Amino acid sequence: VHQLSFPAPQLIMADSLWSLAENLQEFGLFLGVRQLAALEAWIEALLVRLPDGKSENGISIRGRLQEPLSSLLEFVGQSLEIATAAGGNFTVCRDEWSAKVTPSVDEAMAIGDELKSKIKRDADTMEPQASMDGLEQSEQQGNRILTMPALCSGKRCRAWTLLHSLAAWNILDASIKDSDQTSGRDLLRAIWLALTVPGSPLAAALFGGHACRGSKHEKDLGWFAEEVASGRYAVLSDQNKPSVPLMLWQLHGATTARRAFACISSGQPLPDLRWPSTSVCPSCWKHCSRQNQYCWSAWEDQRALSGAEAPKDFLDVAPITTKFSRL
Repeated sequence: VHQLSFPAPQLIMADSLWSLAENLQEFGLFLGVRQLAALEAWIEALLVRLPDGKSENGISIRGRLQEPLSSLLEFVGQSLEIATAAGGNFTVCRDEWSAKVTPSVDEAMAIGDELKSKIKRDADTMEPQASMDGLEQSEQQGNRILTMPALCSGKRCRAWTLLHSLAAWNILDASIKDSDQTSGRDLLRAIWLALTVPGSPLAAALFGGHACRGSKHEKDLGWFAEEVASGRYAVLSDQNKPSVPLMLWQLHGATTARRAFACISSGQPLPDLRWPSTSVCPSCWKHCSRQNQYCWSAWEDQRALSGAEAPKDFLDVAPITTKFSRL
């Protein structure tokens, strides 16, 4: 990462758009009823949250993505009606899906490239800082190589960035009165559907692979989907309403803790997988422990489940909540 400031809005937006493109493009060989239903919920939740961004970056993300995504949503809706009427004996083949999704994917990637290009000159003059990915390495995306500047070098980091961004983007259409949309429940439902559908690229990005070398694969996906559905990590906002952005951040914290303590169980040091880590944002965290227990429930829950002790050199895991509320 070339850290201009934290967070760098253009980089966060660019990585979110790259992940959006990846998650739309990389569904399996065919789309049946469950995949189409998940895609319909996902695109609907996205469309009402597309940021304009024009005043800040000179790029109207909403203006450029609304038409191709709306066209894609219409195709998905029509296909879902046909599939439902056929009793599930209908699928959209990969070639047909690729042709329909390409305009949205290409536009999302193009906007991401433009956002990164706008700050590349400044980034080239600065010293590289720690990566938001932690353990992930640079990778090739199709025929393109992801180049600096970037907050993320891998799909997992980009997928988390997309979820955080979707939760933080406000619904722009003031005429929308649907309580599920205004409360964010539609987004949580879309995330749950996207995670639990067979062949989910979002699930593969978030939970594929291992956090540390030699660790056994845990069934983190099922656990995470259950936590999303239960609302256990719900956090109240300043207006005393459930805050979806803070809930997803808490869930992200619990997920990274789960992966980190899997490393201890395999005899390895505890890696700092928090988003962001202390090395990226030291002012986001404070030292806090109570009798070798973490003050932050997202990490303490997973420490207790693992049966491990909190390492004495890793106790600054209490978040400064006001900082994250602004993020």
